[in-house]
Amino acid sequence: MAELKKMGKGLVSNYINLFKGRLISHLIGAIGSLLIIRILEPQYYGDLSLAMSIPLMVGAFGNLGMNTAVTKFTAQYSNDPAKAKQFISSGILFDILYGVTLSILGYILSPYIFTFIYNKPFLIGYGQFASLYSMVYWPFSSIFSAMLGFEMTKYNGKLWIMHYFFQTLFTVVLALYWLKVDGVILGYMLAYLLVVIYGIYTLYKEGLLKGISPSLRVIRQMLSFSAPLVLSSSLSTLAGIYASSIVNRILSVVSISNITAAGKIGFFFDTIFNPLSFAIQPLMSKLDKNNPENILKILTKIIKFNMIVKAPLTVVIAALSYPITELVIGAQYTSSPLFLKLIMIGYLIGSINGISIANSLVTFQGYTKPSSRSGIVNAVFNVILLTFLIVKFGPIGYYLAGFFSWIPGYIILYKFLRKIYNFKYPIKMTFRVLALTLVVLSPLFLISSLFGVALSIFLLIILFKLYKKTGILDKDEVDLLVNGIEETGLRPIAKIVSFILS
Repeated sequence: MAELKKMGKGLVSNYINLFKGRLISHLIGAIGSLLIIRILEPQYYGDLSLAMSIPLMVGAFGNLGMNTAVTKFTAQYSNDPAKAKQFISSGILFDILYGVTLSILGYILSPYIFTFIYNKPFLIGYGQFASLYSMVYWPFSSIFSAMLGFEMTKYNGKLWIMHYFFQTLFTVVLALYWLKVDGVILGYMLAYLLVVIYGIYTLYKEGLLKGISPSLRVIRQMLSFSAPLVLSSSLSTLAGIYASSIVNRILSVVSISNITAAGKIGFFFDTIFNPLSFAIQPLMSKLDKNNPENILKILTKIIKFNMIVKAPLTVVIAALSYPITELVIGAQYTSSPLFLKLIMIGYLIGSINGISIANSLVTFQGYTKPSSRSGIVNAVFNVILLTFLIVKFGPIGYYLAGFFSWIPGYIILYKFLRKIYNFKYPIKMTFRVLALTLVVLSPLFLISSLFGVALSIFLLIILFKLYKKTGILDKDEVDLLVNGIEETGLRPIAKIVSFILS
């Protein structure tokens, strides 16, 4: 029981550290992106987008799942530093060599891509320069994953913030005072180079890169673990490309602009949701396969925590989608409020089904084949659904596909978890959380002004008090939450949370 409490407190601390880093870095990044859009103007910004498609294209297979492998094995062997350090150094070496290889490949392919695919040979120089980006981008992956595996999440947050700070600084200055497109590309590269140097320095300072040499045997071990995930992630990438192409082909320009605008708002709120997917990775890697009872307890509690973090906010945003979109992007985007509602419904479904939690458990426990099968089936089913629904229902069909495409893959994961751990989905707990959330926050659906924002804060406080009063959150869980927040240095926030949940 003490071990479970320790893991729970660590999970909360990791989430808070990652959330702070994600939020601050995305705010900085958003400012930088808006400035670059204004500085470059449409013509040069389009050139930049085409140039940066080269590293994206040659990196379509990611880094072959090396980031997942580094997190899994460093977390698993965090109590055996000598062994864990081998995975760190080997992962970083692999990513450096992989990045150099992709840079060379991108440089060689740029003339052909810009001549025969884009029909813009005058942009070849931009593409070749942008191909060098891969050389500094990929080493960041293993460095970040190593810190995550050792639960050095304060440093993970710092890396995110440093990256977006330097990216904003360098891209804006170089775009203004040097060649516009080349300046932005160079700014991207310099930002990653600095955080890679800082990351290596930090790992060395913490003793995680001392006295150990990279090993080809360890690289092979990590690739054998991650190999099944490559096909799944690649198909997901191709499915995303297909989705973009069918949307651009079938929908009107007005619908596309409204979808894009709503997506930008939804992405900001994903800043709150996304850190949890990182925070649970080291915990899932450390769980003892021989203790299924503990695994089931932790899995159920994380599913509940995931719902409590996501469900209230998604309901609030869905209810207030009209005043939010009008404030942020203007009333001229007439369909965006509806689309933002649909985005939030998608997030709500994801919080209820817990598929991301289940997939993390299966993957980081080392069962990459069922995880890969689930991802492949979902990618294929999503393409089929999207093709039918977008033709039948237009832009609404684009969102409807996401509401149902997770089901076949979830069945695969559920059957596997049922077989290995005798997992039963916590239907009763899910119903209690969802019903209480919808009842308490329902008045917001009657309000179409920004007054709803102030009211939502009041209702959220009531909701979380009711989570405690009704036993959805028990005393031990509240103590873990408060202690976890305190350990991140946010004592004033911890006191507020303690008061709300008292």
